[in-house]
Amino acid sequence: MARNRRPADLREGILRRRDEYLENIGEPPAAQYGKVTKKGEAQKLADEIVSGCLPFRFFDVKLMQVGRRGIDWSGKHLAHQEWPAQLNRFFHLAPLAAAWKATRRACYAGAARDYAEDWLRAHPSRPGWTLADGDNTLTLSIRLQMWWSLLPSFFDHPAFDDALLERLAESTACQLGFLKDNLSPEGNWRIAQAESMLVCGLILGHRPEADAWRALGVKVLNDAFHRQVLPDGAHIERNCGYHSWMTRVFERYWKLGRQMPGLGLAMKPDVIARMHDYALANQRPNGSSSGLHDSTGVNAGPRAAGWDRSYLSFRKAAGLPESHPPVRQVFPDAGQAFLRSSWGEKADWLSFDATCWGGGHCHLSRNAVQLFAGGRALVVDPGILNYDARDPMMYYGRSTRSHSTVNLNGWNQAMTDPGRLQYSCAPGYECVASAYGGGYWPGRYQWYFDQGCGSGIWAEHFRLLLWICGRAIVVIDAVTRNAEPAAPFLECNWQLAPGMVELDAPSGRA
Repeated sequence: MARNRRPADLREGILRRRDEYLENIGEPPAAQYGKVTKKGEAQKLADEIVSGCLPFRFFDVKLMQVGRRGIDWSGKHLAHQEWPAQLNRFFHLAPLAAAWKATRRACYAGAARDYAEDWLRAHPSRPGWTLADGDNTLTLSIRLQMWWSLLPSFFDHPAFDDALLERLAESTACQLGFLKDNLSPEGNWRIAQAESMLVCGLILGHRPEADAWRALGVKVLNDAFHRQVLPDGAHIERNCGYHSWMTRVFERYWKLGRQMPGLGLAMKPDVIARMHDYALANQRPNGSSSGLHDSTGVNAGPRAAGWDRSYLSFRKAAGLPESHPPVRQVFPDAGQAFLRSSWGEKADWLSFDATCWGGGHCHLSRNAVQLFAGGRALVVDPGILNYDARDPMMYYGRSTRSHSTVNLNGWNQAMTDPGRLQYSCAPGYECVASAYGGGYWPGRYQWYFDQGCGSGIWAEHFRLLLWICGRAIVVIDAVTRNAEPAAPFLECNWQLAPGMVELDAPSGRA
């Protein structure tokens, strides 16, 4: 591919290739990363960013004063694992780009340049480039996608001259040179890394490395599509938050592959359709995520318009019937069942968690159940409480004790698969069952047992759930254990959603 160009061509070429890429995938810039701001919020947030305050989002928004020059990119402003990641991922470019597009005020383009230039100052391009404090290969991958999908939006402002773009492109080459030798072996990190290779190879087509970036990105994305999507459609990490992200990625490159067949992208629409089935099954009747494992659910409130838009729009694009899947869905490879009375907003819905182990984003919650009825969540999964290991709630939120299942001595399950999820039905009745046989262990669990499992107790927990539709749910537990000199105590904490609870003392019922 010819690389000869006049200096004046640089911005025009990058902008043209960026726009072609976005048109082919059918998404706005960086839609897959960061938090999409609410209507009217972007300019207010952009003004804070212009003043040197960057947003940190973890359940709510905290503004961090970092300045626009001389920034400490290691993220020592705040003791939280996610803050250095968000700082270095350049999520703040999205509101700046939106405000620039709406107002054409130079302050937004100037701020975008200052942040990019200061990052380049702190991370100079050089042979043997490597990660600095506060950075990792996932953050690197997201940062490069944010740079090259959003910074071209400012190219009609003189702050973005060819000299700056050459420095950004050279830095990108250094970062991808490190990344190609340090790809993660599996999971969402590997997919994000491959996507960044492909995106940079497409948009920075003037670089001599562009062909190699594209080729590696396509190879790893194709490999991940075949290895990481289970036969039932669930992503291998087996939780709805990360699964939805991966669904968007693979749908994006199915679209790109149709427009650019020469790239060799191998995403299949029938597989992506199954991924969408899993994502939709994970929605509570109010349109919220189920909150299963590392995801976050909303316990009550109206269902937003367009709750099924991504599902139906994909099916239309793929030439599939524009209809919802069955109301009872079982995903045996994920080890999860999602049952509902209808696709209406007032439906009854329950989940049964016999999840096969999917890595650090899974919780120790085998045989846990959730229930949504009467327009609100009743029995819930805690979801993400924190990703920062300095907070004891991180350990609690991932523990067996914080889920609606059985434990012994308040201890944790092991990182192992339960028996195969069993499902059967008859008119008016649904039955789900699973046996977990990995014992219970006193060690604390974060992404893994960071201090070891400890000396545990062998035990097996069998749970059967019978749904008598429209009337009741019956849960039957059986626990078998080793004979011990001192009998452990058996505990089952039913995790109720916030709300009024009435206790009937004589009957012992809630």
